[in-house]
Amino acid sequence: MGDHVSHKTFGPGVVTESSGDTIEVLFSRTGKRKRLMKGFAPIVRIEG
Repeated sequence: MGDHVSHKTFGPGVVTESSGDTIEVLFSRTGKRKRLMKGFAPIVRIEG
């Protein structure tokens, strides 16, 4: 949790929850939370 990620469509966000194969990300562009599948969603972790 707390990892910064970037999604192909939704842009940058922060992981707020992780449970099993899903993560919840709060995206900064929209201010909305989305639940995504870890191995399926087009996201990359941002170092920094």
